[in-house]
Amino acid sequence: MKNIYKTGTKKFKLSDILYGLNLQMLLYLYSIKLNGSGKYGEITPAGILYMPATVPVVSADSELADDKINSEIDKALKMNGLLLDDVRVIKGMDKSETGKYIPVKIKLDTAVSERSIANLEQFGKIFKKLESTVASMGKELYKGNIQASPAKGAHDACEYCPYDSVCAYRLSEPVNTFDVTNEEVYSSIDEEITNGGEC
Repeated sequence: MKNIYKTGTKKFKLSDILYGLNLQMLLYLYSIKLNGSGKYGEITPAGILYMPATVPVVSADSELADDKINSEIDKALKMNGLLLDDVRVIKGMDKSETGKYIPVKIKLDTAVSERSIANLEQFGKIFKKLESTVASMGKELYKGNIQASPAKGAHDACEYCPYDSVCAYRLSEPVNTFDVTNEEVYSSIDEEITNGGEC
């Protein structure tokens, strides 16, 4: 099984893939799955995690107990991402099974998380969506379609960009994004496949 870590402060949201956003980590994982099989058999995706790369600073007064300060530091060091819904994977990453540093915990020998687990079938849907998105991007670039169509809503692609005066994105139609549940993401992918044969 393969797991990918990336340092940074990004918050993973599966709904981003519906808009072609934040695909990097998932593309890495999919590439490993496609190209890594062979000598050691088929590779199963174990997941992706963003790991905080900065030393957390916790505001605390002199009255705050050490264990409370340590608890706040642990919270700031917690990774986020998407992991395979497999107890062996979760236990391999967190022997305490409490989800102290990963976004999944074990309860009654079951992986528990609101938005951070996916089974193999769901990973398959995610990879199908990635294939479709990358192919579509390639076709549009080949046609010369490079107009600015920034994402707005749950994600603002131009929020910190210093080149906004060059691309004139304010004159374009923004792509409105919405943060939806993982189940809604899978349903949307299923619907795209049913309606058009592709995502």
